[in-house]
Amino acid sequence: MTQHDVSQWPLVVSIIDSNTLQDDLREVAERWRDWLSWNEPFAALQIFSACDEGLLTERDRVLSWWLDAQRRQIRRNVVALASVIPCAHYEKMPHMGTHEFFGIPTATFASISTALCWLEARAFRPHDLAFNRAAVEATLAGVA
Repeated sequence: MTQHDVSQWPLVVSIIDSNTLQDDLREVAERWRDWLSWNEPFAALQIFSACDEGLLTERDRVLSWWLDAQRRQIRRNVVALASVIPCAHYEKMPHMGTHEFFGIPTATFASISTALCWLEARAFRPHDLAFNRAAVEATLAGVA
């Protein structure tokens, strides 16, 4: 199951369980459609509670059609995307480093703290967006 939190907007936090299946992916796509429809810049933080390379590949495959259809809105509204995967799996996935996705900066990290530092530097400060790191960290206390 995936849990979403927009209480720290313009940061969207998604906590993704390792058992995320196709029905859940439809819900994820609907939520993203909602956020994109607000036509406001935002950054996204995806936190995987467990990590299976096969799951990530399948998730990307299932969502690829949707992502292609939303390409223009993603480029207009999403300023950065950070993913956090468990440390035990981070070293096994070097291909998931920092890169661009539809022209937006994306990166994968082993810790939430590092991901938040990167988001602050790459998304919030350059785009002059509100970011209360202490509030975000308090919201995420106990996660991963």
